[in-house]
Parts: sequence; structure tokens; C-alpha cells
Amino acid sequence: MAEATNPIIDLHDVSVTFQSNGKTLHAVNHVNLQIDQGDIYGIIGYSGAGKSTLVRTINLLQRPTTGTVTVKCPPPSAAYQPRFANSPQKNWDDPSAL
Repeated sequence: MAEATNPIIDLHDVSVTFQSNGKTLHAVNHVNLQIDQGDIYGIIGYSGAGKSTLVRTINLLQRPTTGTVTVKCPPPSAAYQPRFANSPQKNWDDPSAL
């Protein structure tokens, strides 16, 4: 796999550990990963291998114990238009407005 030239997701030496019953569990161990915009990856592995922890770390829902996670968000597309973007808003706290 060629090195990403301008990755939107960049994990550098990421590890996630948990303490359980006085023991250290290594859920993610020294992962380096770069993903370019438009790339699609799947994460597969055995139960308990750390797949969900890795995805939570990429989604910034789990802080890595060591290493860095960088996620660059592309600017919103001009084609993206939320369904109710131009709809009038109701004030549900004001009964007279209903």
C-alpha cells in the first residue's frame, strides 16, 4: 500500500489500553494508518481483537492512551442541502407559537 499523500485520517503510533482486575489490556497496540479522502476500508478481525476500539478512536469517541489521531474534515459540499434547512422553526417552549 502506497503512503497517503494528503490523508484525511492519520493515526500515528496509536495505542489504547484498559485496566481490568489489576491487569493491563492492550485493545489497540501501536497502530499507524493513513487514509486518503475517498478511500474505503473495512476492519475485520476476531471477537475481542480491538476493532470497535479502533473505530471509536478514529471517530474521536475514544482517546488513545498513546499516539496521535488527526482527522481533517473536508469542507461541506455545495450539493449538500439539509432537508429542512429553509423551513421555519417552531419554538416548542412557547405555547402561543404553536
